[in-house]
Amino acid sequence: MPDSLVVNLGDMLQALSDDRFKSTPHQVVHTGTTDRISLPFFIYPDIDARLTSRQGKQTFNVADVMLRNFDSIWETGNGAGRARELQ
Repeated sequence: MPDSLVVNLGDMLQALSDDRFKSTPHQVVHTGTTDRISLPFFIYPDIDARLTSRQGKQTFNVADVMLRNFDSIWETGNGAGRARELQ
């Protein structure tokens, strides 16, 4: 859609919301004839933080999530989180 802005929520926000908000399985594929700007911007809490979801159903270390994502994207090439659903 022209002049649109797409926001993909991440897996960490899905976990923190106890699945109230769903992360978006996505990958950037552009086949159009005009230029496209894709500007990824990732926000993580403090790397040493230990987070508990809104209703206390999930607890995790931010460092563990970041390391799993790094390994899955850059070491094994499988993509991270729900993006793996696209393969």
